[in-house]
Amino acid sequence: MTKEEIQQIVEDVFLLKVKTRSRKIDNIIPSYVYYDLAYKYTTNSFERIGYLTNRTHATVMNGIKKLPNLIISYPEKEFYYIECERRVLEKCSPEDTKNYFELKFKFESRYKSKESKVISPEKRGVILKVSNQLKNLSDEDVLDFIETRLNPYLNMLKSRVVKETKVVKGAKRKFSMKC
Repeated sequence: MTKEEIQQIVEDVFLLKVKTRSRKIDNIIPSYVYYDLAYKYTTNSFERIGYLTNRTHATVMNGIKKLPNLIISYPEKEFYYIECERRVLEKCSPEDTKNYFELKFKFESRYKSKESKVISPEKRGVILKVSNQLKNLSDEDVLDFIETRLNPYLNMLKSRVVKETKVVKGAKRKFSMKC
């Protein structure tokens, strides 16, 4: 695993460039996540990690130090961090870092319950697109949309019957169950 691959993963999840020079919190957290993951999952020094983003080793050290407090302050960003680390672990191997198995065990034990709440970049894009379209509608049109389209669709999802196939001693058995 290289620091460039980690940078690409972070940029894909946050939908922001790590090299961005801005003091906005939305731009700082992806950089700090990159520093943290690159330090954990590669054998690069702070100086080499910072070189890719044109930062000094002190900036990298400071970012790694501040990341846990920022995650606590902005809990919605924690899910992005979890998704980045999960993707890094998928591509990483024991040869990339000396304590790979320890890092993998810690990740799995800490974030097993939160993993299902991570929103993929594709889903985030759809949510942004729909919300932007809804912003352009009048209040009456939005209420009409909710009443005539959204609520019936959500009710349909609740009552949808899912067909599952189970293998029982070599034979397939089909049955239906409500969600």
